[in-house]
Amino acid sequence: MATPTADEALAARDPSLVIERLAGRVDSVYFLMSDGWGKELESNRTHYARRWARHLPVTLLQPSQRFARLEDADPTAAIDNCEALPITKVDFSGPYHLRGVVQAAQVMEHMNRHGREKPLLWCYNPGLATLYAALPAVARVYHASENHFDFEGMPELFYRELEATLRVSDLVIPVSSGVADGIRSRVPEAHLEVVTNGCDLGHYRASGSPSPAITAARDGFARVAVFAGNVNDRIDFDLVERAAAANPATLLVFVGPTAPLEDVDAKRWERIRRSTNVRHLGPMAPSELAAVYRSADVGFIPYRHAPWIVRNGFPLKTLEMAATGLPVVASRMEPIAGLASAIVVAENDELFLAAFSALSRSSTPDVQRLELLELAAANDYDRKFEQVVGHVASSIPEGRAAHTRLDELLADLGHDSWRESCTRIFDLAKPSILWRSALLAYDGFARVVPARTRHRLVPSALRRWARSRVAE
Repeated sequence: MATPTADEALAARDPSLVIERLAGRVDSVYFLMSDGWGKELESNRTHYARRWARHLPVTLLQPSQRFARLEDADPTAAIDNCEALPITKVDFSGPYHLRGVVQAAQVMEHMNRHGREKPLLWCYNPGLATLYAALPAVARVYHASENHFDFEGMPELFYRELEATLRVSDLVIPVSSGVADGIRSRVPEAHLEVVTNGCDLGHYRASGSPSPAITAARDGFARVAVFAGNVNDRIDFDLVERAAAANPATLLVFVGPTAPLEDVDAKRWERIRRSTNVRHLGPMAPSELAAVYRSADVGFIPYRHAPWIVRNGFPLKTLEMAATGLPVVASRMEPIAGLASAIVVAENDELFLAAFSALSRSSTPDVQRLELLELAAANDYDRKFEQVVGHVASSIPEGRAAHTRLDELLADLGHDSWRESCTRIFDLAKPSILWRSALLAYDGFARVVPARTRHRLVPSALRRWARSRVAE
């Protein structure tokens, strides 16, 4: 085990001191995310944004614009000192480097407007690799909540940008050993510090009022089993159907939105919803969800046996259920195996169905319920945040100024796409819509980014190439 750095040791003794020191070295935090912040369930992004915002202004970058334009950021309803800023969409088929520079111009305009010069970049979306490298920042942290290398069917550029993102990061924080192993296998030089998912004890606890929705639905059923989260392609609908059929006296309750499903899954889900012992309650606020957990008899997480889930899966709901003393049965996910004796991680479907039929809050021994509560307390997100801040602070050398990493990024990804895009503009022989669009884009870029900083958004190799092209 590595010896803790001074910042990590200080964080262990007095977390407030290291956070105070870090706040003197950075002046803001920008989250590089996927679009859809306002509709997503609470996740690692929510928990860390909320905690960063207690100390520094937080801006959530939302790649939602089809056409680039400057917009004001909107304050988020759920988090004080936090706002969401629309930027240009990610596009893996187009001139992605130039799109990244436009995104950087948009964010730098926001920084200039608010007088921010020393941001910390906190990245979840490798599709924003060029933006991540082009923005002048004191430090770059990639929060690896998924092992994206296990994702199938993504464009090749996605994996290349993911590798490049990891290489230009000062720190990579995987949420499980499985995610860390996947990263090490592809980018062994990445600086990794594993910090597992947590639980927000501000919402989830064993004491409190019951759920009126569960009280109303329980009539006639011996047990209530609850699943909370997105109803999406992670769920093994065949396994759910078998569990419902084998346990007619158990009410299966689903809480959360339904994501778009493939035709086969959509038909199966519709059939499941029509079962007499299944209810879908839709999305709920965390306070309502905590009451649902307190009112249920067993939690269940019936995910598919896909490698990216089995090796890397650590659903937040596991600890949230534990915080209310609710026993859990889950399909095989290595990161949650062995967490507690009342969290049963089944190796196969038959063992899942057996545990689903047997587990219940009423038959769980007191010592196991206490173990669940202690597990949740040990993984409270406030403690996780303190741990992360120690790692972040130790990754920033004293006196470091804001800097870009674009040259390093393009040394990894190559300059071809950028050259081809610039060549098309240079070679236009007559005025056209594309030419006018290019002029408008450059004019907006020039107005947004002061002349003294424009060169920071263009890699040195490209500057030399452009000068030689103009001189021809």
